[in-house]
Amino acid sequence: MKNINYVINGVLAVAVIILFVMQFSSKKESTVAPAFTTEGDSTNLLPVAYVNVDSLLSNYNYSKDLNERILKMQEDYRLDMTQRSNALRTELNDFQRKYEANAFLTTERAQQEGNRLQKKQPLHCHIHDTPVASAL
Repeated sequence: MKNINYVINGVLAVAVIILFVMQFSSKKESTVAPAFTTEGDSTNLLPVAYVNVDSLLSNYNYSKDLNERILKMQEDYRLDMTQRSNALRTELNDFQRKYEANAFLTTERAQQEGNRLQKKQPLHCHIHDTPVASAL
């Protein structure tokens, strides 16, 4: 397997050397015309480009409208996540207050409520100030 690798590397090295020699040994003259000429007609200096300003501005305005729409969607999602995280934080605080006050009839009910809140918590992983497991 190593021998095949050496053979392939050798063939590639020889090919690179041959291409290098061929590239720099050819003495062809450049066929590229100069961009600016001092002689002759001055209108041949640069090619003419036409820009349709109306379509450019309409596409630019469309881009601005899309950007505004995306920013509005982003703000809506941020507001929604803030509301959800506040609701979860309120539920967690209520649970902790009830648990500390022994407001649950049985420990099984407290465990069920804790499990329900733990299932909701990974959706809002950035807001777990006091995890539900620590309250139990």
